[in-house]
Amino acid sequence: MPDTSVPVEDLRAAGFGDEVEKVATAVAGYLDDGVGGNVAVVSDPYAGRDSLLAYAESLLDGDALRVDLDPSAADGTGPELPDPLGASANEGASDEAGAGALVVADCHYLFERGIDGFAALDAFLDRIALSDALVVTSWNRYAWSYLDAVRDAGDTFPTQVEIPPLDADEIATVVEAHYGPDLPEFVDTGKAGRVKTVVFDRWRVGLPRGRSVAVPYPKPNPAWTASWSVRDETASIEAVTFEKLRRVSAGNPGVALAIWAESVTDGQIAPGSIEAFEPGLALDEDAAVVLWTVVAQESVAVDRLTALFDRRPVEATVQGLVERGFVEVTDGRVTVPARALHPAVAALERRGMLW
Repeated sequence: MPDTSVPVEDLRAAGFGDEVEKVATAVAGYLDDGVGGNVAVVSDPYAGRDSLLAYAESLLDGDALRVDLDPSAADGTGPELPDPLGASANEGASDEAGAGALVVADCHYLFERGIDGFAALDAFLDRIALSDALVVTSWNRYAWSYLDAVRDAGDTFPTQVEIPPLDADEIATVVEAHYGPDLPEFVDTGKAGRVKTVVFDRWRVGLPRGRSVAVPYPKPNPAWTASWSVRDETASIEAVTFEKLRRVSAGNPGVALAIWAESVTDGQIAPGSIEAFEPGLALDEDAAVVLWTVVAQESVAVDRLTALFDRRPVEATVQGLVERGFVEVTDGRVTVPARALHPAVAALERRGMLW
């Protein structure tokens, strides 16, 4: 699952200069005084953490090794970390500036929820805890919360940088920085039509002898609810559009950019063209376990899921999630597409599977 949708300049423009500066401060301490330390950059998928890692690399100007982990890291067959940890990326570089620098992306691949599933993670945390190198890492938010709860992962990282959800104004800033200066025309209806306030659903009512009948009933339209703002001053179509974009994306900047790109038609965008998520997703135990793994690890091979959950009908479960639009399978790898991230998280939260 790629996480390069939001450049660091867009995050800074949205008001997250403090998060960017935390990374810069850690790197400056290493460059100026040879001071090491452990940095954890934590965010939802798509929210821009890879951009912060790339920013750290640019500041280090080639004086760091980068390791991109993959799911094989959990069983020790993945990319190897250097020994010592801070070995310089430049063969002829001097060690006088300090113990070296290391950038490690996607550290959520260091564990699996299975027997001995924490061995690689524990070994990594022990190594960096004892090292004097500068180690900048990135983590999936949901994996991080779980690992901090069950393995105290956060204790190893004095510097933690989290990219929080954005509000509507910040989402607008990211969109303008990414797609501007010429944005599409904001219109009330567009081809999607005006947003209806009420839609009809059907409720099945049981009848004698095992029969049932579907009875229509009105309910608020999720698309209208998502485009409504609690702030009275939000009156313009542009403001309503960005408020709806924030709600549908749950404030995730990368998800917002993906939904924006899908919602522009013929140079126009309307609140009704930004499709709201469907909150009513019920997951059985098999689907919840598989979906949690994909959300927390972001990209998992079907074969790996099958091996990890050998007593569960993994292929049938994945197919069911694909049919409901909550995962995609490409070249045998399962991912959660940007639009489906928030509904997937909401469904897992309802089952108490996310911290």
